[in-house]
Amino acid sequence: MEDKRRHPRKPNDNHFGGDTMQPINKGIIDLLESYVEARPDEVCLYSETEGYTTVELHKKVQAVAAFLKEKGVNQGDYVGISATRTIKTVIVFLATQYLGAIAVMFDQHAPIEKSLSDFGKEIPLKVALDISGEGFAIGGEEINFDALNGKTEKPVIDLHAPALLIFTSGSTGKSKGVVLSQFGYVNHQVNFAPSSGVVENEKYIHLLPLSHVFGVAHVVDAIMHRIPNFFPKVIVPEYVLQCIEKYGFTRFGIVPSYALMLSELACKTNYDISTMRTIVLAAAPTTFEQFLFIQRSLGVKVVPAYGMSELTIVSSAGPEVPDEIRAGSVGKPLEFNEVNIAEDGEIFLKSPTLFLGYYGDEPLDHNEFFPTGDMGHIDDEGFLHITGRKKDIIIRHGNNLSPLMIEGKLLKLPFVRMAAVVGIKDARSGEIPAAVIVLRPGTEYDAEAVKTVLNKLEMPKEIRVLPMLPMTASGKPDKMAIKKMFQQ
Repeated sequence: MEDKRRHPRKPNDNHFGGDTMQPINKGIIDLLESYVEARPDEVCLYSETEGYTTVELHKKVQAVAAFLKEKGVNQGDYVGISATRTIKTVIVFLATQYLGAIAVMFDQHAPIEKSLSDFGKEIPLKVALDISGEGFAIGGEEINFDALNGKTEKPVIDLHAPALLIFTSGSTGKSKGVVLSQFGYVNHQVNFAPSSGVVENEKYIHLLPLSHVFGVAHVVDAIMHRIPNFFPKVIVPEYVLQCIEKYGFTRFGIVPSYALMLSELACKTNYDISTMRTIVLAAAPTTFEQFLFIQRSLGVKVVPAYGMSELTIVSSAGPEVPDEIRAGSVGKPLEFNEVNIAEDGEIFLKSPTLFLGYYGDEPLDHNEFFPTGDMGHIDDEGFLHITGRKKDIIIRHGNNLSPLMIEGKLLKLPFVRMAAVVGIKDARSGEIPAAVIVLRPGTEYDAEAVKTVLNKLEMPKEIRVLPMLPMTASGKPDKMAIKKMFQQ
């Protein structure tokens, strides 16, 4: 592939780990042990009802690892985890990494057996763990999690070997199994550190699903930066605002759809959330106006991050970057990442921390550029702009239309709160846009106003008003479900 526009490789002003930024050869347990040594008495992982100091967490990770070892789990074995957003899931995940096993993070909303069936490829699970807020079961056998207190020697593990199997959201197609190494997912966060906006005395509140790469990244980031990480019992927006007021959290990562709900509620209530400093916003795009609304409503600096399951964070822009640039782009490619734009606008990546490959497929060649399936461009200042998914492009009468661009125009209308656009088959045009929108409270749909923001090619054949968009478990609009609505 011809290199059309390469991001200028300028060093960041702020580096993690030294004057010359390089990937580190440490695993997640190495980072935890460094945290233990530096702050043995700090409560690092907690909820409303329980908490672990770094020493206690390390001890419990060893105990769960010893339990898994007794069940026959060794290096390279697959361990299925029903990844509830709980402290127990974090501990079990860390225990698999302690042993050098491969954590397979399944969506908590479906039984592991069903998730495996839907995936369509056999995964040889050594054990499958069912985790809930109170329970912990293996093969149907209930285990007293609190009573586990064994210990096993930490093996020498290959940091470049498979360590984590995570599933893509499947929002625009069939879900894929993404295989990551500890070297990869740890260094994704090392790479992100200079633009993360992390400062002293941070306090995390964890709102992300642990079956999603963004949720796992949040756990790694908290351990790496030695930030206490709180897991609320629920993530209902009002309860989250109450928790921020009560505990004084300073940062979290989240998807745009949830950030907008939280922002709208913050405008209507009087919770004191003044301790908040930073939100990392990823997994889906926002409009310029939405970005600034979130910042203003929550009183934070929003750090935009473009990433994917295959490479957690490709590009980002730190809080020091002017608002108008952060709101209008997804930042600059991070230090370890090369970004090339093909002639058709598709984004290609090369990085030493890229995923190992898709489960069941050939291993990835890290010397080759990886096609992301995303479309975009890099401006003259080196900032990356995303224009949509390649497979989502709608070809109407030979003209390429970006659903993301159409959505952005619809969102400029004062009555549109949320919007999603898909392409549907049409005998005359080949494909045509179709849209679903969610109205702002107290407003009505105005068909004539839509004509003022969309041209004839962009105009959807049909616009449906819904109470809420169908969403994937990771918080993205479920484009496959929306397409099916129009095919019925």
